[in-house]
Formats: sequence, C-alpha cells, structure tokens
Amino acid sequence: MKSFIVILFLIFFTKIIYAQPKGYIVAGNDTTNVILSVKKKHQEYTVNFRRLHDVQMNSLTAPNANEVFVPGQWKFISVKLDSLGNNVWAKCIFEGEYSLLEYRSEYYIVTATEVFHLPAPDDKNNRNKYSGIMTMLFFSKIDYNYRSLDYSAKSLVEPLIIYHKKNNLPYFDYNSYLTVSSSNFVEANLGTTHGFYLADLNKYSFDGQSLGLAFNKTFLFPDWSKKLGLSTGVTLNAVFFDEYAKTKLVNGNAYVDFKNTLYSAGIVGAIDFYVVDNATLTIMLEAGVEYARLFSSDTEVRIEQERGNIVNTTIKPASLNQNYLISQFDRLIIGVPKLNESILVGLGAKFPVGTNSEEANEFGIGQSLWLSVFYKF
Repeated sequence: MKSFIVILFLIFFTKIIYAQPKGYIVAGNDTTNVILSVKKKHQEYTVNFRRLHDVQMNSLTAPNANEVFVPGQWKFISVKLDSLGNNVWAKCIFEGEYSLLEYRSEYYIVTATEVFHLPAPDDKNNRNKYSGIMTMLFFSKIDYNYRSLDYSAKSLVEPLIIYHKKNNLPYFDYNSYLTVSSSNFVEANLGTTHGFYLADLNKYSFDGQSLGLAFNKTFLFPDWSKKLGLSTGVTLNAVFFDEYAKTKLVNGNAYVDFKNTLYSAGIVGAIDFYVVDNATLTIMLEAGVEYARLFSSDTEVRIEQERGNIVNTTIKPASLNQNYLISQFDRLIIGVPKLNESILVGLGAKFPVGTNSEEANEFGIGQSLWLSVFYKF
C-alpha cells in the first residue's frame, strides 16, 4: 500500500506542477490557440508558447502581442505603463471598464485610455498615496471607505467590483478565493505492535497489543483539488507486552519472558487521497508521518538459555532504547455515508523511520498494524 500511495501522489503532483495550460495569444485581430508558460524572473514576467503541434517553446515579447490568457484562470496584458518605456507583460488581477494590473509587485488601474499608478506604501511619502488615487477615481461614483484598503490584490478589487455591479458592467476577477472546508474526527484504534529486546548478542522478537485514541482535523481545498486533503492531529497510545519469546542459539534455544507497558503521545500529519467520495461510498488512501514521545519504565526480564539438557536462567535489565520515534504510516479508510455519515473504519500499518540502537539490554518497537474506527463531527 505504501508504494502505491507514493507513486500515485508523485504522478498526481507531477501533472499539477508540470502541465502547461492550453490558452490563447491575442495579437491585433488574430487569436491563436497555443500551449502557454508564464514565469517570473527578476520581477519581470516572461511568456513562452508553442503551437499545439509543435514541441519547442518560443519566447513571446510584450510588444508583439496584446494579451495571453487561459480562460477563467489567468491573463497577462501587454501594456505601456509609462510614457518612456516599452510595452511589458503585466498580470491582470481584475478586468472591466477599470482594470487592475500588477507589475513588479506594484498595482495599476488601467482604462481604455489612461493608466493610474498605485505606488506601493514603501516609505512615509507614499504610504497612503494608493488609497488617495482610488478615492480620486471613485469617490463620486460609489460609496466606499477608501482608507480601509490594503495594498493587496484582493483588497484593491473591492471598490472595482462595487462600481461594476452598480453600473451593470461586465467584469472578471482573477483573484483566487480558495474555499477551505474542514472536518473533525475522533479515532479509536486497536492493533498489534512488533517489539524486540536485545540481550548480549541475542535478539528476541515479540508482539504486543495496542490501544489508541486520536483527534484529527482534515482540510479539503475543493478549488485546488477535489481529490486531495491534508490532515493533522494528536495521538495517545498504549502497547501492552506480555509474551514468552524464543530465539535460536547455535546449539540450543533461548527464551525471554517480557512484560512491560509502553505509552506514547504524538503529533501526525498526513495527505489524504479520495479514490471515491460520493453519497454512497467513501474510499480514502492516507499516507503520513507521526512524531511521538515514548514513555516506559525500566523492567527486568527472565532469560532461559537451553543448551542440550541444561537450562541456564538469568535476570537482565530492560530499558527503552529511545525516547522519540518518527514513523511513516499508510492506511485505507472506508465509509458508507448512506448508512451513517459520521462513522468510518480504517486499516493501517506504521513503520518506524531510521535505525534503532543495537545496545544490549534495551527494548524498542517496530512496525504496527491496527484497525481504526472514526467518528466524524
């Protein structure tokens, strides 16, 4: 399951990061369908394109086109922002009778015939100049508290939206207003945890029964991806070891009677991939990391070494081999909303990351397998 999740995650993100969107170049009266790539380097936007049947990307300078855009996502406009310079690529934040553009981290209000620079409030002289220009442009047109404006794209478009709505003018806001939803989960789990104990050169392996309680919060970003979510939470666990374990010696066997209880408190972070998520069925794959603090009292173990017909019995100390543990976990979570929207079940496996110390008379924990029940609220 772990390999599947990692591969799926990499493929999905590779498509997000490297996919080049299909868009349009507008030059004069011509509109061309192309593959676009826009990057920002040294505060300047650079535009590259290739036609749909080509392989190589080509540079497109601002004086050679009017605009480039991907419908409903973003637009860059070729514009001369002062009387001395050449046309540059400026990012379109808001498009309408009055448009808001961004260039070199500063904003401009642009009409069909005029350009108004909104200087960044980087010094005392310019601190409120941008809001003064907005007031000059719109104070007689709409009622708005211009002093409340921040020097940010989402704030500066507010009076523009009001103006265009009031006058029934078409507009488009290119700001991304990410919708975030969250869910809370209480989790109870029951499982088995592999343990080991080192005595001199001999290693004894055994399994313990684990009980756990966790509180998780999952965040979904539907505007970004309807398949991925992020989870974080806290965990409390107890592992009960009570086993008579055996290991083979060169000329006999050895047995260890190990009894102890291990407690842990940790924090987790995970990525959730929703394979199916509808009103009938929820299937989710989760991959994450847990950072836990371990607690356990020192104890003594009884070791019996059987060599031929002779049994030697010794008592050895046993202490926890590490106080902190980082583990990677994978699990499958299933819910049936049609039956109960609040209850989900999961099956997971956890694997410690890094190497455990190999000191004699120490014990530690290895991989775990557990079953969980979630209550969503």
